[in-house]
Amino acid sequence: MSKIANFIIAHKHPEQLLRLVNQFDARLFHNFVHVDGRRPGSEFMALQALPHVTLVEPRRKLNWAGYGFVQVTLEAMETVLAHKTAFSYINVMSGQDYAIRPTESFYEHVNASGGQEFFDVIRVVPDWPVALHRYQGFHLVEHQFKGRYRLEALINFFMGKREFYGGRLIPYGRSAWFTATRDFAAYTLRYINDRPDFVRFLKTIWSPDEFLFNTLVMNSPFHEKVASSNLRYIDWSEGKVNPKIFTVADYTAVTNSDCFLARKFDTGVDTEILSMIDQRINEMRQLLPIS
Repeated sequence: MSKIANFIIAHKHPEQLLRLVNQFDARLFHNFVHVDGRRPGSEFMALQALPHVTLVEPRRKLNWAGYGFVQVTLEAMETVLAHKTAFSYINVMSGQDYAIRPTESFYEHVNASGGQEFFDVIRVVPDWPVALHRYQGFHLVEHQFKGRYRLEALINFFMGKREFYGGRLIPYGRSAWFTATRDFAAYTLRYINDRPDFVRFLKTIWSPDEFLFNTLVMNSPFHEKVASSNLRYIDWSEGKVNPKIFTVADYTAVTNSDCFLARKFDTGVDTEILSMIDQRINEMRQLLPIS
């Protein structure tokens, strides 16, 4: 029986992260977890005792909207592909995701899909024009120093607007969270490793993790297998750069979706909704066929 590799990027709330990984049956899933290097490792010691969890090294300090999120995902892909277990899929999540259906059902759905790739894909032009500035402009997100924004403005004044990777790829977004086959992961690593100029470009755009994997899957032979959903319920209705944080007031909307995962949850804001979801999952699990 092939397993699914979860790759989880976390930066806070170790108790919430522990709840997340424990949702996944160790017979079906293994969790590879990257904890932001700014957090004390001692806060996440409980994870190390779990046989279905591997803490990914090196631990990197991640700048919001920076290339670091791409880097740790690529490193996780390498780790997963080199693992003794032949994982069928890599499921990329944040530590603020949560399963809203039994994870056994998620496993069955993905592995019975015939090798589909589960991405949220929007073509930037014409469907996501607000994101154009992210790559048309030159950004120094990975370089936090005084005067950064002045330098960016000066560079952009002389450079002008850019095409995505010099026009060699049609850009797509938008969610950085996806479930992809191991074959696509291998393709991605080959593509990146063969193109250092592409990496240099990615390091100068804003939030490249919301472009890279979506763009590669849609500019490759894998585009024929892209599903109509990335299996995640995410609410962007507040019009912010971050999605809505769910509370008990959102329980009905979240659980009425046909998705298997949802984000964004924050136990610093609301814990009760996670307990309500856990109870619902336990009730649903009673109805699943006995394996």
